[in-house]
Parts: sequence; structure tokens; C-alpha cells
Amino acid sequence: MKIFLRLLKYAAVLIVLFIAIIVVLRLYNHSVYSKYKQVDSSSIYSDPTNLDRYPSEYEGVQIEHIQGDYLNGFHLRPSKKTKKGVIVTFGGSEGSPGYYEGVSFALQGYEVLSLFSYGMPNQQPSLSKIPIDFFDEVLAYIEKNVADPAPLTLYGASKGAELCLNLVNYYSEIGHIILMAPSAYNFNGLDYENISSSWTYKGKELPYISTMHAGFPEYIAFLFGMVSGAPTSYEPLYRTAIANTDKAADYEILQEAVDADILIFAGGDDRMWPSASMAKVIKKTQGERAELHIYDKAGHIFAEEGYLASPYGLIATGGSKKENEAAGQAYRKVLIERLNQWHQ
Repeated sequence: MKIFLRLLKYAAVLIVLFIAIIVVLRLYNHSVYSKYKQVDSSSIYSDPTNLDRYPSEYEGVQIEHIQGDYLNGFHLRPSKKTKKGVIVTFGGSEGSPGYYEGVSFALQGYEVLSLFSYGMPNQQPSLSKIPIDFFDEVLAYIEKNVADPAPLTLYGASKGAELCLNLVNYYSEIGHIILMAPSAYNFNGLDYENISSSWTYKGKELPYISTMHAGFPEYIAFLFGMVSGAPTSYEPLYRTAIANTDKAADYEILQEAVDADILIFAGGDDRMWPSASMAKVIKKTQGERAELHIYDKAGHIFAEEGYLASPYGLIATGGSKKENEAAGQAYRKVLIERLNQWHQ
């Protein structure tokens, strides 16, 4: 009995000590990172499904909200279209349609569709089991509403890049894709109450790597970071999930080269997921039709500091402000040059 009471006493001391350490770390992390933790409540990224958040007036661009069976997003028409074809943009896991990038393209004379992939009233409520064959409806809309539907270029960032890579597997109409911080694999969706593929095609889930296969030490470090208020990095979870998956190559989105040009950008210090190493996997499969640009010291987002405020805490995205902005300038130069070549 005395031994049990002694062990109980030691356990209580350890629990109190652990709580004290957590409290101290939270106070410290709040002090150090508080300037990054403010969520801009007016930003589209804080509520991507709120159409009122999207600026509706840009000089030289006509903006129309469009909706179909699954189709939902914006048709951006420049007042003077100087580039042939159309560009379709998708955002990342936050659920945006890549709107600001789409506006940027429209201001340069491109006709653009900026499209949601989930979250809108006529779509999947979360990033899970998104039917990529909704692109049939996108092609039908382009054929009916765009005078010159070719060439067709897709632009996707992060999970949007994962979507674009899947689409080019199934739709030969796509001539070019631009991938920002891409994945080479299909991963599970973000509905963690019902783990499933992010994507379906013709009603069937596409094979995926589950982040539930991530390494145990990496999960513990991730959870401790969240509890202590430190910026959380998802990259170790994705990296070890790939490493712990038998025959991970079977889950590569591109099993063989496709008849499209692929322009890839990634940061070597990406803390969201290992986009640089996955970009190399895409390049290896696609060969000469893929152009790869890796900025070694940049993060997941080529702008600002390497942190992203979210309702769930501060997310580490990687890179310093200097390195991210330098990568952003270099990326933009290459992007404009390639689009000009493709859409002459």
C-alpha cells in the first residue's frame, strides 16, 4: 500500500510538472508568435465560402459568379482579351478558388475560371471524396461560354495542385498545368471522422496514402507542439506517411507521362508537406514535358513570414520573409513567360 501511495505521489508530481511546463511554453510561444496569430476576419481565407468576401470590382475585369450542378466559382473576363484560350484556377485545402491568382491572370488579358472544389452549397461539404469528374461540367461550360476554349491551362496550389495532377490524368483537353507546392501522391481528405480519399472518379475513391500511417514520434511532436502553442508543422506527418506506406509508388498520381506541359514550383523549406521531394517525383515521371523550379530556402507560400494563422492555431509554412518574397519574384517571372508562350 505504501509503495502504491508513493507511486501515486510521484505520478501527481509529474503531472503537475508537465502542466507547469506546458503553461510556461504557452506563455513563451504566445509572446514570441502573437503577431502572427491574428486571423484577419475580413479575409476570404477565414471564410472561403462567403461570396461577399470576394472583391467584385477590378478595373478592366468583368466578374461573374457561376454555378451549375457541381460547378461553382467565378468567370473572370478581361475587358480586352489579349491571350488565347482559358485558365482554370484552384486554391488549396482552405477551400478558396485561387481567386487572387485568377484576377492577376485576368488583368494580364487572360480569360479565367476560378473554381471552388468543395464547400459551396452544391458541393461536397469538406475536402473529402471530391468527384473530380465534375470537370466534365467545367469543359461543357467552357465550350458554351468561351469563344476560344483552347489552349486550356490549369493552375493549382497545394491540394489544388493535387487536384490538377489528377485531372490531367483523365482529361486530354488540358494542355498545360501549373503546380504550386504540389503533391505527387493522393492523400486522405481532411474529414478525420471518416478517413477516405480526397478524390473520387466515376463514384470510386482514388487510391490514397493515409496520414494515419505517419511515424509515432512525429505525431507526438505534432501534438505537443499544438498543446504548447508552438507553430505546428504538418510536413513530418506527410513525409513519414509516405515512408511508412508499402509500395508508395503505387499511389503516385502520375503512373506514366501525360500529353501536357507541367510547370512546377516548390520551396525546399516547405513545412506543410514535402513538396520539393514530391515535385521531383513528378518531374521524373513526366520527363522533358515537366519544368521544375525549387527555391531551396522558401516555404510552402512564396510570401511573408513562414507562418499562417488559422482558427486551429498557428501553422508553420516555412521560409523567411526575405527568402519567400525572393522566390515569389522569381516564380512570377517564370510564370508570366510560360503563360505567354502557351497562350499566344
